[in-house]
Amino acid sequence: MKKGNYFLTNIVITIVSTTGICQSPGGIGAPTFWLRGTAGTSTTVNGAALATWTSGGSIASNVTQATSANRPLYRNGSGAAAPLGSTNNVFNYNPYIFFDGTNDNLASTTSYDFGSSSSAGNGITQLAVVHPNNTAGIVYFEWNGPNAMIKCKSDGPQCLTNGTGAAGTNNQYNTLNNTNPRIQHMIGFDNGLLTNSAGANGFSGYDHIAVPTLASNNNPSGSNADRTNVGCNVNTGEFSMTDIAEIVVFNRNITAAEMLRVNSFLGIKYGITLGGNGSSLNYVSSGGTTVWNGLAAYQNNVIGIARDDNSGLLQKQSHTNDDTLRIYLSTLAATNAANSGSFTSNNSYVTIGGNTGKLCATNAANAEVPTGLTNCSLYSRLEREWRVQRSNMSQNFNLDVKLGTCANLTSINTADLRLLVDDDGNFANGGTQCYYAGDGTGITFSYTNPLITVSGISTTHIPDNATKYITIASINVITPLPVELLTFDAHLNEDRQADLSWKTETEKESDHFEIFKSTDVKNWEWLGNYPAAGTSFSPINYATVDATPFMGATYYKLITKDKNGSSTESEIRAVHLDLPGTLTVYPNPADDIVTIAGAGLTAENLSIRNAIGQVIPVQSLATGKSSVVISVDQLSAGVYFVSIADQKDKCVKLIVR
Repeated sequence: MKKGNYFLTNIVITIVSTTGICQSPGGIGAPTFWLRGTAGTSTTVNGAALATWTSGGSIASNVTQATSANRPLYRNGSGAAAPLGSTNNVFNYNPYIFFDGTNDNLASTTSYDFGSSSSAGNGITQLAVVHPNNTAGIVYFEWNGPNAMIKCKSDGPQCLTNGTGAAGTNNQYNTLNNTNPRIQHMIGFDNGLLTNSAGANGFSGYDHIAVPTLASNNNPSGSNADRTNVGCNVNTGEFSMTDIAEIVVFNRNITAAEMLRVNSFLGIKYGITLGGNGSSLNYVSSGGTTVWNGLAAYQNNVIGIARDDNSGLLQKQSHTNDDTLRIYLSTLAATNAANSGSFTSNNSYVTIGGNTGKLCATNAANAEVPTGLTNCSLYSRLEREWRVQRSNMSQNFNLDVKLGTCANLTSINTADLRLLVDDDGNFANGGTQCYYAGDGTGITFSYTNPLITVSGISTTHIPDNATKYITIASINVITPLPVELLTFDAHLNEDRQADLSWKTETEKESDHFEIFKSTDVKNWEWLGNYPAAGTSFSPINYATVDATPFMGATYYKLITKDKNGSSTESEIRAVHLDLPGTLTVYPNPADDIVTIAGAGLTAENLSIRNAIGQVIPVQSLATGKSSVVISVDQLSAGVYFVSIADQKDKCVKLIVR
């Protein structure tokens, strides 16, 4: 009998410990209200209508929608954030709920005292991770009553709170005004008007933890009680077009240390750079251990993978907002939940952030390469560098790096690639290790345009509980450096010939340049071929002369030809050649932009008259040396006469189509 009771007791303990009851954001204690796309949803089918969303907070509450047509949609975190315009998954492969702004909403059927506490005056702290549409005045989360209010809006968005229930401007928490849909992270409230500068990734107000001291925190009960509403303002019938991933309400003013733990949990989970790009804010685990030492130069698009049981954090894959970097266990999956990888230990973290260098090789980057490394006689390296911090994590991980358009995307040979790991971020002063496929460390490279994948990054490459700096380099001219054209210019010289000049910053396997000229930008005449340097790390100036430009306007374009057959085309440049003392209008007839040129011409003395002699005022788009550019969109179709104001006898007919 005793043995049977002992067995039952152990079963109960096991069930409680594995259901996550003790989990809380940042491990700081259970919030009173906690909605998560990752838990408590009545469906986990991508695109299905959501009937109920259950809070994981200390109050066993939920919000529901009985009418099928008014239910928001569950999205599992795969694909783009349609229809709100993002080309990437905005919540870091994690699920969220989409409200359509028409009639979708969820509401409680009971009045819950989310702000109640053991004694009045403890304040309220609210956090949310949303991806809102800029729909003015629409509330996406509301809990209010005569004694306390929380109201969050998607026109900004804003959060309002007031101890009397009135949403006055002196109790307004302003965050980043959203002109384009993006991730928003709103934290806390401010007891007074707050002027806040938001970070570039939509992480706002992270260091403001002041909250109102409420005379009473209790939501009223009975038939007049206001319910909790998600996706609408129940009092006005307004609906919000918003993606919502997480809403958290604490019934107290959490401390600065606690706020950092909660922020770090949300930042890692949703790929939000705490403090915004270029700050120097730390990330910490639920136990308070620093897992990212903020450094301004590398605090750009900070992401990470982690297991932190106290927070319920299990992020197995992450990507930056612009999707130029991904970090993941095992094999990258459509969603975080589908990733088959696992962490051996609790409180395991790998965090990574980059500088703002180009995702291709440049002269500046190539000037900072290590020398004397075995099998690593380097030819070029990416300008972008990343700072990696591993904490209590023994598993291998992988990286995807998306090359920029300045790289040679079609000629990447993975056998040429090298992973450079440095101890201080200066790759030219020693302390750099070079790793490559087949070196015995287990690292491999693969390439699918435009992604370089580095697999099998282990504690050999990034030791546990260490911080390192990494970048990708090449031992071969083919990978990954292109021709970078800096300038292409055309000017008429004193001999009435066209001087053509261009400059490259770097070249990789360039073959030759071709120049073409035209009178109408439609039909082009070949002017000549000019040899290229082939390969160069230094700027090179080129020049030639067109001795016979056309009378009137001559347009020029430059085409760069590489040895692999690829080509790039420059912007179009123009010169104009006139008989001395004449006025020239080109193109003519015209239906778009017109350039008028002549000795002594200015925007002030330009005269344009219609067929009956009336002066037609026009506004210049640009002015040059004795030239004015206008748009004929300002003119009706017909015939006009162009002249310099005091030289009306020397006029040119302009035909507008």
